Amino acid sequence: MATTTTIVDNEDCPPSHTYEQIIGTKGCPVPEPCVCFEMMAVNPFGDELSLYYEATEPGLLEMVLVHQVSGQTTQLISPTQISAGSYLHQQNVGHLPTGSYAVVALFRGEQYAKSAIRF
Repeated sequence: MATTTTIVDNEDCPPSHTYEQIIGTKGCPVPEPCVCFEMMAVNPFGDELSLYYEATEPGLLEMVLVHQVSGQTTQLISPTQISAGSYLHQQNVGHLPTGSYAVVALFRGEQYAKSAIRF
């Protein structure tokens, strides 16, 4: 790996004699994080859970609701191929116990999670 450096003379600031600073790298591209999926849940929620999500690219989506104490998992969206766009998913969850939950989405191989409380 090649690096680009600059040497700064620090003789006016004892006890330093030289200072080396890396100002860039060559040949090491840093991939930009994929921000192709966003979601929001109405929080707190009661018997009805409303999820808003947006995808900027098409892909395979699966969404589950996980009780953070018991680990009980409820399928919200089975694996489904979606197109780019904005969506609203509403589901009756009145049979679930109250408590703290994680809404977990798996989209294009990446995992996204939001916390939500059922009252």
